[in-house]
Amino acid sequence: MALFYNHGVGLASWIKGLFAFAPGDPLVSIVFLLQDHRELPQNTATLAATRAWGEGAFTVQWPRLTIGPRTFVLQAVRGMFVEDLAAKVTSTETGAAVRRHRGWWSIDLQSGPADDEAYLLMGKLMAVLLNANCLAVYYPQSGSLELVDQHTGSRLVAGD
Repeated sequence: MALFYNHGVGLASWIKGLFAFAPGDPLVSIVFLLQDHRELPQNTATLAATRAWGEGAFTVQWPRLTIGPRTFVLQAVRGMFVEDLAAKVTSTETGAAVRRHRGWWSIDLQSGPADDEAYLLMGKLMAVLLNANCLAVYYPQSGSLELVDQHTGSRLVAGD
């Protein structure tokens, strides 16, 4: 199956369309900007989801994870994040992280309620996946871009 990028549509919108989001839906997502690209194998994601959400609490139809009424899509992409992050940079350090990243992981809400619980579930999973390769965390819905520090994992778990 060939996929063609329509140059009349923004790349982020085009990618969002690949995962069957309804037009106008907010992009409820958490993105890790990675220093080096790393694959995110299904077994790694499944083990992380078990630690975050509990044994048997979810189903997997890779790259989708479903828990309750929500389905999430996980992505591991080589290269720079598709959205222009320059306007989100608030410090020299975040600017350096944006320039240095060479890959990214994301979790996106594909279906289900786009509420605080969705972010809480995503944050718990991403906190388990957080590692030293992650430079910054980007929240597309709010436009917030934050450097990873010793408190990032606890903020993700808390849904902050």
